[in-house]
Amino acid sequence: MKVLFTHKANSAVGAYRQWIPARYLAREAGWQTRTYPPWATWDRVLAGYGKCWDVAADLGWADLAIFGWFASPMEQQALIQWRQATAVPCVMDLDDEVRNLPPEHAAADSFRSRTPDECFERVPIGPEAIRVMTLRGWQPQRHVSGGNLWAQRQKADDFPTRFQEAVQHLNGLFVSTPYLAGEYRKVLPAKWPVSVLPNCYDPDDWAQVLTAPPRRHPTILWAGSIAHGGNVKVAFPGLQRVLKALPDARLVVLGAQLKEFQDLPQGQVEYAGWHPLEDYPRVLAAQGAWVGIAPATDHPFNRAKSHIRWMEYTLAGIPTLASPLPEYLTWADDGAWYATSDDEWAGRLLELLGDATLRASLLTRARERVQACDIRRNVGSWVQHCTEAVRAGVSQMYLPAAAPDDTQVAEGST
Repeated sequence: MKVLFTHKANSAVGAYRQWIPARYLAREAGWQTRTYPPWATWDRVLAGYGKCWDVAADLGWADLAIFGWFASPMEQQALIQWRQATAVPCVMDLDDEVRNLPPEHAAADSFRSRTPDECFERVPIGPEAIRVMTLRGWQPQRHVSGGNLWAQRQKADDFPTRFQEAVQHLNGLFVSTPYLAGEYRKVLPAKWPVSVLPNCYDPDDWAQVLTAPPRRHPTILWAGSIAHGGNVKVAFPGLQRVLKALPDARLVVLGAQLKEFQDLPQGQVEYAGWHPLEDYPRVLAAQGAWVGIAPATDHPFNRAKSHIRWMEYTLAGIPTLASPLPEYLTWADDGAWYATSDDEWAGRLLELLGDATLRASLLTRARERVQACDIRRNVGSWVQHCTEAVRAGVSQMYLPAAAPDDTQVAEGST
């Protein structure tokens, strides 16, 4: 079986959903995989960066192609064209509920519904402007009546519509959590296969990582991206109380320097910055944190999130205090502590910071439970579901969508 993996971002999502599974599938007898370098996201591959790849040859080689979500018309049209040319079974892999982001999420505006007028800009032009407008990225078009010329360009996208159109050209969906599978199942055809493949770590990434001894002063760690500003607010009242009660305590921020952290006493906040993905395990383990926090709002988007933050904290030797998301409860269980109120965030942080024996006991349970997240224990699921996706791709009838006529548009249409 030959599997082509593509990725949308040079990030943890690429690692957990593409590179790690590909690495271990390739070790299975009779399996081969291909991936693109981390910087070569699917949109860049399609745009021909460096002319390094022959996409048609890669898809023609594969028995199955696994794609991330499609963010642009270019990516969707490319998928349709390649499917028509190669008939290779394809699935979409999703790690987030991208149709339902909380309003405070940094990417919420990119995924919301939009009207055609919000998506497209159109201006009348004369024949002499066709060349210059084309060079500027506009699409010249003539009204169906044969009269006026127009130039049109896309300034935004209606992602929900794009998603529904894209899935019609696929043979299944891979997701990281059961909750995520249930949410997508609501909007997909009843017989459309949705497979749950959890995020797992590669033991090789952590084999040489040395955990730093705890710092001399109480240290809380938060690791995350710019998307989590709303989530960190869940723990803020508790953090403020803890930092006030323990003047020598520190909060280490690894990743995004969110504006929300400015509301904390800056003398007690340390910004560790961003680090390359390949260095992340080492940097995380080197912080010497006493406790790692994983706060999250109670929102469908977060309920669909996986257990990655707890998993990485544990592998780095850091006990976790988290919001009780479904996947934390499933994978960590008693290998993490949980908080839902301001009093619980403050009280449980103070309790953990004040008791080294308690932290060690929590970490011991976490290390026992995290073994279930080893990719070597889960690669069999990838074998099973990739095989099923190929069988589904062969048996399902492929119905291409009608191709739009890009040369003519009706009055007021887009």
